[in-house]
Amino acid sequence: MVSLKSPANRRSPRQRVEILGLFGAGKTTLAAKLAKGFCDHLAEDHTRNPFWGNDEVLEVSGPLPYDLAFLLQHWHAAAQPPVGEPRLGICDWSFASDRLWASMRSEGDMAAYDAVHRNRLAQLGEPVGYLYLRHPVDVVASRLVNRGRQVEAPLLRTLEEASRGLDRLAEELPTSRVLVCGDGFEQRDLRAALSVWLGAKA
Repeated sequence: MVSLKSPANRRSPRQRVEILGLFGAGKTTLAAKLAKGFCDHLAEDHTRNPFWGNDEVLEVSGPLPYDLAFLLQHWHAAAQPPVGEPRLGICDWSFASDRLWASMRSEGDMAAYDAVHRNRLAQLGEPVGYLYLRHPVDVVASRLVNRGRQVEAPLLRTLEEASRGLDRLAEELPTSRVLVCGDGFEQRDLRAALSVWLGAKA
């Protein structure tokens, strides 16, 4: 049974940092490293998306259900109460790049996708900041190949376009909220970035 609460009684969403990056760039590895003992890792689980790798269904449905499934999974993770005291959430995904990937797959369904995207994001608010885990395309391609997921093989053909799209997206976001980083980014670097981001927000 769903309990309905008035807007006045709703819990305020927790703060979060979102990681931008290509598929296979190492977002999950970085988020897990940064989260240790400091914040909650809000992880994507592609196995929970029933449309992942289900080409027969996608041929009928188109990409919209696939993209909405990831969007709502991410919203569910970000809406969860923090573990213990109020804690930051660090996401190995981003609502901003969610929309980018959806727009690359289908323009025809973007009005429907955007309606849900705007509604869900309005409830959570914008993230404190973004980490842009940026690597050369050939490095990411090598990692995807080494990961060995057959369902990801088609992604190799779109890496160049996706990389250009992410660069444009990062330029469109508030400059003061985007920090380009690599695999060597450490928790102390995140703490320093948060100090700047939260100070600017205060």
